[in-house]
Amino acid sequence: TVELIRRDVDVPTVQLSMIDTTAYLRVLGINSATAKQLDKAVTKAINDSATGMIIDMRGVKSTDVTYIANMIDIFAGEGDIVFANYNDTEEVVATSDSKSVQLPIIVIADEKTSGTAELLVQFIKEMPNGGVVGATTLGYGSIQKDYKLSDGSGIILTIGLYTTPSGTIYDKVGVAPTYDIKWLVTDEEKSIAMGNPELDPQLRKAVEVTAAVAITK
Repeated sequence: TVELIRRDVDVPTVQLSMIDTTAYLRVLGINSATAKQLDKAVTKAINDSATGMIIDMRGVKSTDVTYIANMIDIFAGEGDIVFANYNDTEEVVATSDSKSVQLPIIVIADEKTSGTAELLVQFIKEMPNGGVVGATTLGYGSIQKDYKLSDGSGIILTIGLYTTPSGTIYDKVGVAPTYDIKWLVTDEEKSIAMGNPELDPQLRKAVEVTAAVAITK
């Protein structure tokens, strides 16, 4: 006989480290606790006098717009932040409060960054203090709905597309980086080097750009 205790466990999905005075926030995945973890990491970085931030979204996939909207809310000022486009008519999906981050923010993304995670990449790209380093994202920005049929089968239909406040639709085209930086190594070498600013060319460029923007502010 084994006695079990059932409880909620927060799986760590955000890692914070400092590269000189730049905060490096690596997102490992998206779940209901990610926004809270990210907010805590951002607050700590600011309290530790960070001069800029890098958000690593490489390989991150998400289909939940609420989780991503909560992450965007950390960086955005007051206003509408996520829209749904239905046959050229727009509907507000999420809004943000007045709290925002004024530091330079660079997102690192790649061809495996997909779904609603691309909303965060596009939103940061459009911010005056933001930018994107890496490769064009996958380009999956459709809103889908399941319909159950009378015979018990079902069908999934695309009913709309996600957009940012600028009206940008990234579905099927992806989010292009501000600075296109490619890897010139094998996948095995890439997995070892990723996250190391001395070996990771995309992270190295992000650090360079963040520092340059911080100096001009």
